[in-house]
Amino acid sequence: MNGINFLICVLALLVTGFTYSDTVTCKNLYLKVVSIQGDRDDNMGFANHLILSFKDKNDVMQRCAGAPYVHLSLNHPAVGQLHANALAAKMANSEVFILVNTNEKISALSNQLSAIGIQ
Repeated sequence: MNGINFLICVLALLVTGFTYSDTVTCKNLYLKVVSIQGDRDDNMGFANHLILSFKDKNDVMQRCAGAPYVHLSLNHPAVGQLHANALAAKMANSEVFILVNTNEKISALSNQLSAIGIQ
């Protein structure tokens, strides 16, 4: 019976890990660039997106979940508030934490922004 309980626990942990593996938190970052892009003739994936990039406290560029940028479509309902949070953090040079959705990529360059918190 102990073997079956152990197997059930292991399977439950694996399923839980996969369920939440798509959203990643990145901490101890500072905003390097806050950019809004409109239409682009070069068909770049960043067209009509809010784009953020990050640095550490020593001004060295940092990645979040393996990508140098995070993005959010200008059509997303939270883009206005997340843009305002990003600008406030940038202007104050405040440390931030970022949540990204790693299933919503623009090539290998960018993960989708889910949240930005000012620390």
